[in-house]
Amino acid sequence: MKKIVSLLVICLALVSITPMTALASSESVYIDETQQEYLEYHHQVNFDDLDVFLVDGKTLDIAISGNVRSRQKSAAERDIDILMTALSDYKDIKDEFIATMTNNEQLAAISFTEAPLIWVDDHYERVLASNEESLVDSKAGTRSSSSSSSSKKGKFSLWTSVVRDYSALSNGQYKYTTRTNGAWSENSFVGGTNYPASGNDYVLQSTPNTWTRKSHSMTAQYDNNPRTGVSGTDFWAENGSTNYIRYVILDDPFGIAQARQNKSFALSCVSEGPAASTARMINSYYVHTWSKITISASISASSSKEVALSITPSKTTDQWQLYNYISFNF
Repeated sequence: MKKIVSLLVICLALVSITPMTALASSESVYIDETQQEYLEYHHQVNFDDLDVFLVDGKTLDIAISGNVRSRQKSAAERDIDILMTALSDYKDIKDEFIATMTNNEQLAAISFTEAPLIWVDDHYERVLASNEESLVDSKAGTRSSSSSSSSKKGKFSLWTSVVRDYSALSNGQYKYTTRTNGAWSENSFVGGTNYPASGNDYVLQSTPNTWTRKSHSMTAQYDNNPRTGVSGTDFWAENGSTNYIRYVILDDPFGIAQARQNKSFALSCVSEGPAASTARMINSYYVHTWSKITISASISASSSKEVALSITPSKTTDQWQLYNYISFNF
């Protein structure tokens, strides 16, 4: 990795309702609490072989580094195609890249997780692994017994970033800033069929147990005024511990007084902890619901490498979960 002033790693989980074959380098499945298997696609981009430039403060240019061996060029070209697709599809990702370059921070790696969704009745459902053909022939295959008269499609993305200050604090610890971002990339402008379903959603983030969280905050964007989410009304911290935080975020496109259609959110935490050359992980979790559901979260593993969470919803139907993690060694 090139010498840098600040260190940054970004990990993105893309929930895509439109199959994006450019991003789907390897196929796997997510197994939920009912043992249903849902499609996911994964791809990781490391920036060791890529150079990223910011042109005129608003345009990103990505190129293959000059020292890349010829046998590595095809992989680097594929990584560029994947990055450009993500930047085009998600304005929030592009904005974060630009902010990173403006702050002279170095992009280290991006890990994509892509989970296809399909519209059923009044909500989005994940696609069963056994129904992969539904992405092609538009036949809805979901965990629900209901069927969809049409296969409306859209996208959702979830990504995680971690930045460490270059210099240590007076106590010998380092300041780490971790962010969990999510964005719906396709929403209806006039209520109804393309909206994500009504209900409170949940955003969680966990950090290694050698870290101490000092502060946390959230921002959100909505379709209706006020377009900037209001803390305490549109979102609020519910509970957590030193090493994980949980937020509730309102997503109610069918609100009687005023629809609150969530477009995007960003959860940011500032922690202090020791630097390390061994791999560590930041875990991010998102729970989308379309009825009144509460969740409980418990720590299933705790170490200097990571704190992993086990999330249990109050019922197994009317919700789906998305998990994302970033691995880093600084």
